[in-house]
Amino acid sequence: METRTKEKETYTTALKRLQEIVNELEEETIDVDELTKKLAEAQRLLAFCKKKLVKTEEEVQKILETMQ
Repeated sequence: METRTKEKETYTTALKRLQEIVNELEEETIDVDELTKKLAEAQRLLAFCKKKLVKTEEEVQKILETMQ
């Protein structure tokens, strides 16, 4: 798994990294020894993106409710 510094991960950076992993999988450029690590990283990134989308949707709903 890629080692991250304490910099804040964003939805955009997580999605970009997921796309990189998918490309590696599609092109079959991932070494068998790295496959498990890449899949674990992808799973973490997917969970992060899902959580971020849910949180954003909730925030948008709150804003819309205050506008009514």
